[in-house]
Amino acid sequence: MGATVGGVGVLLSNFAKKVLVSVCYISPRILKVTLNGNPQTTIIVTYSPTNVADEDDVTDFYNQLTKATSEVPEHNFLVVIGDFNARMNFHASIENNIVVTNTTFKKRATKLWTCELPNYCMRSAIDGREENLGFTVNPRRSRRVGPLCVTDLDFADDIALISDTASQAQELLEMIEKAALRVGLHMNTKKTKCMVFNQQTEVDIMRDP
Repeated sequence: MGATVGGVGVLLSNFAKKVLVSVCYISPRILKVTLNGNPQTTIIVTYSPTNVADEDDVTDFYNQLTKATSEVPEHNFLVVIGDFNARMNFHASIENNIVVTNTTFKKRATKLWTCELPNYCMRSAIDGREENLGFTVNPRRSRRVGPLCVTDLDFADDIALISDTASQAQELLEMIEKAALRVGLHMNTKKTKCMVFNQQTEVDIMRDP
């Protein structure tokens, strides 16, 4: 399945293969695996729709997930894993008798670190130039109170660049593309779209092939 639709799987060791009881396909986004043992272990692998998905698709996903978990025998050890593209609702976890493990097994603050390459590209490319490249939300009020400008909006794993003018948008796109290339990231031309508002003439934002 395509990444924008779903697709889940499970990778088993040789030992896990020997105790595999069943694999149940529920949907392109939900897969249920049962392993023999005392007690039996049921693993539900998920890939949730993102926050830009159709509301009906999101509702269907969680209805299917709720049904899948409710059908697991109470004496089974249940593990629900995957990419939820969301924050866990604390009260919902209590109501369903679920332990959110990544809130239980925490490392010390000094041991927590991550690498945010897309965000690094954005900040390294435009840091300090928001007023010259971004979309003006509030204009400059005085010499001391500058304008409020926004250069980008994040939608799940996509980024929307916004500017006041086409020339600014072109420069913004080129700067971010160069910063991305320095760390091995490439823009997907087929998925890159340009939208223009309040312009009388046609505008075409180009990127290097």
